[in-house]
Amino acid sequence: MDISKNKLEEACLKGIISEEQAENLLKFFTENNQNTEERQKFNIETVLYYGGSIIALGAMAYYMHDLVTSSTYGFILLLSIIYSLVFYFAANYMWKKENKTPAGLLYILFMFSVSYIVLVITKMTGVYPKFSEAHNYTDFFAASKPALYTIFSLTLIASIVLIKKRPLSILTLPVIASLYSICYLFIPDIFDKLIVKHHHGELYYGILFSCILIAAAFKNDKLYSIDYSKWMYIAGSLILYYCFTDFSYIFFGIDGHNYVNRIVLLIFNIIFILLSIILRRKIFLLLGGIGFFGYLVSLEISLLTSVKADSLIKISCIIITGLLAVFAGNLYNRNIKKIEAAAEKILPAKFRKNLPKYR
Repeated sequence: MDISKNKLEEACLKGIISEEQAENLLKFFTENNQNTEERQKFNIETVLYYGGSIIALGAMAYYMHDLVTSSTYGFILLLSIIYSLVFYFAANYMWKKENKTPAGLLYILFMFSVSYIVLVITKMTGVYPKFSEAHNYTDFFAASKPALYTIFSLTLIASIVLIKKRPLSILTLPVIASLYSICYLFIPDIFDKLIVKHHHGELYYGILFSCILIAAAFKNDKLYSIDYSKWMYIAGSLILYYCFTDFSYIFFGIDGHNYVNRIVLLIFNIIFILLSIILRRKIFLLLGGIGFFGYLVSLEISLLTSVKADSLIKISCIIITGLLAVFAGNLYNRNIKKIEAAAEKILPAKFRKNLPKYR
């Protein structure tokens, strides 16, 4: 039986338990079930689910590449419809069997098929201009916008309808992807000089979108019995990490005598680690931890190379750094509760009150 915040609040309203008891009960069930749920989720079955879905997505991406130059749109439309029906009914079957992980992945494949159907229709109707005629347009991207708006808008609507019918956290991914694409088309129309004509404007947009996405995830964190914020945090952190890293390389650069870029990225990764402690989301710890020790080793090598240190010294320093990473991980794991409590005390009272209650 699932014990959710909504069910305990209902028990409070009926006078069965007090609000304090509800909070303690939910905290107890959350903490005790966390490790069990993680063990159940991360196994060979889950790896096969995600691995198979990635293979299918890769095949569909290749299929989309062929679509660009194909003229047999009628056959491709029929094939897309068949794919969508197969994925949808397979997902429904898994849903009825309460296998929610494969069901969610199959629903995502269904949404990709729906996007392809709309894409083929825009190609057939001429709304999406042919790539072979790109030389006839002064701005091919602008000419493609009506078709792109149609594809992403209909995909967004279909994704929202689907997530209401099948409340699965992973279904936030097609919603996020559609919103990102629509905003990428919409924002440049408003801030033309800032986004499109500015060199590397896509990085500014990516950082802005990822920050908004993480803020939205924080705002909705643990408000529902289903963790919709999970994939918002994952997508937002990955976009932010990629864009900021690229941004740092471009604007600070790397050469044999310049360590500013590495130091900036070290600080950025430390911020990610701190976010993982405050928000208790492992994606920030994963990215921040790997990035921190990776750039620390890179900085060590650069410094040792600049002073012409012996190869043995270089190897010894890298080994010591690796051992420090292992011991740091062990220390963090043994003292995680104390570290989280200490981090919360440092935060301003106003910010602490807005933290998700049941993290």
